[in-house]
Amino acid sequence: MRSLPAPSTILASLRARGFYRSDVQLSREEFLACMRALGDVKKPTEIRPRGPNPVLESGRPLLAHNDCNYYADFIAWYCRDDGGAGDRTFIVDAAPLLASLSPEELARLARVRVVLPNHEGGGTTVVRWQGGAPRLFYVPWALFHDGDPVVLDTLRRFHARVKEHTQRERVQGGPIALRSGEFLIVDDGRFMHGRDAVPDSAPRHLLRVYVKAASA
Repeated sequence: MRSLPAPSTILASLRARGFYRSDVQLSREEFLACMRALGDVKKPTEIRPRGPNPVLESGRPLLAHNDCNYYADFIAWYCRDDGGAGDRTFIVDAAPLLASLSPEELARLARVRVVLPNHEGGGTTVVRWQGGAPRLFYVPWALFHDGDPVVLDTLRRFHARVKEHTQRERVQGGPIALRSGEFLIVDDGRFMHGRDAVPDSAPRHLLRVYVKAASA
């Protein structure tokens, strides 16, 4: 008999590893029930090929980035249709990137805004302090700064560092090829994520949600 993933199992994996991948195929409703058991589900978004969002719904690769950690804890993708090719998501540990930044670089990146009008609060900064520690929120296509050349140089160097780190340190070594009915949930504060190119012929269809943990 097929059993659904227990919320305690998902949370234990998120605490220990920072991510959880389902090992059973679920329906869309079962996936959403699992997410609601973890906390408040935010911004459910259907991602289809050739949809209206030129970033999310193209087949081109996406650079490593964060999605929601200034107002939610986890990002999850449910694969409604893998298009016969599987998904192409990868995840990368953000801690080494933060550790590589000097206090001066942290301060400069805290001056770079990430503007996301359709998200709660409208955005944040690339670096912010939370609980006395720096936190990273990087969306390379949504950045705005004051034009200070020192800040711009730091941002350019950081962008190159993210690309180098991504190629060297992917957690699972390659893309996570989700199949129809499977899901992946990731701690958006611990990991950045991105996507390798998706074949134009693949009718890839995902449901993405953000989750604010019930205990947070």
